[in-house]
Amino acid sequence: MIRSELRPEADEAQRLSLGALFAAEHEIMGNEDGYSFTELDEHSPLSDPDARPHRTQGWPANDFDAHEDQAGSEPTADIVIDEFGHVRIPLEEVLDRYFGPVEAKEGQLPLPPNIRRAFLKALMLRRIGEALVNSNRDAILGGEGDPGKIRLTPLTQKDLMAPLGIENKSMRSRLADRYVKTPHWGLVHLSVFFRARWWEVPIQNIRDWLRGEDVANPYQNDLLYKRLKKAAPRPYKDNRQLRNILREAGIPLRRPRLEIYERTEAWVKNHGGPKCVRLSSIPKIREELVNKHSLFSKGQGSQCREPQYQAFVEERIAAVLRRLGVEVVCRGEDGAWDGQ
Repeated sequence: MIRSELRPEADEAQRLSLGALFAAEHEIMGNEDGYSFTELDEHSPLSDPDARPHRTQGWPANDFDAHEDQAGSEPTADIVIDEFGHVRIPLEEVLDRYFGPVEAKEGQLPLPPNIRRAFLKALMLRRIGEALVNSNRDAILGGEGDPGKIRLTPLTQKDLMAPLGIENKSMRSRLADRYVKTPHWGLVHLSVFFRARWWEVPIQNIRDWLRGEDVANPYQNDLLYKRLKKAAPRPYKDNRQLRNILREAGIPLRRPRLEIYERTEAWVKNHGGPKCVRLSSIPKIREELVNKHSLFSKGQGSQCREPQYQAFVEERIAAVLRRLGVEVVCRGEDGAWDGQ
């Protein structure tokens, strides 16, 4: 197999040398694949990661992508990760078979441009495969068969590739349009590893939308799922997957949101109806609601005690206080409740 002496943990000079090779590869390859390299590509490489790849037919026989493609066939793996976390690159095997082992030394590749291009592509794919294993080893090798249930490390193309010296945005987008064979998930598009970032905008839209709901009568879960499906970067038919996404984002379902209102209302009555509360005291109120007023003590609400929910819960407590006529102030004022 092709091996480079430039490992991911190499020193800065080696990393820059590898980056120079990638820059040279970009000059050689140009934009021949006709990809659309937009700002969106940086965080969402494909609008539909399950769509068939563009490399399905019409490639010339002497193109180094041609060995991967047969018209009408399923996409084949560009990167293979086995059950032990070892990375295999099929393109490397093709190059080994036709040209023998090739090594990159001192950033110099005395090869014809087309072979050099293929070698650099294989080298980049290997570095990406190894980086995937380094960043998500437990998830990839853990045995869970459904990647939708796995909590992957939130990555963008830049997070994954820039440390490898792949700085050019358009090149990152090109490399992201690849398939990875995994030991438990089968063949997946490389972009699934960037999925956590896909949800940033839809989740923020959901947060903004929930800020406008009636805190005493929160939106039904079906309406929440419908809105989330509409904003999702890919189709989701199973609401369980959407619940997992909401859980990771720290957004409670309807019953826990209603419970925040009910427990906060009881807290106001128990404290004699304070007229003013300091914003800095909201975390103390949350702790009191959890410890003394049984907030999220049972049922689906119990998961809302997890740390990722804290920001939402505290913001909602403040909103409920305002709804109940309690002023929430940023600075201390005479008579403001401060947790004492």
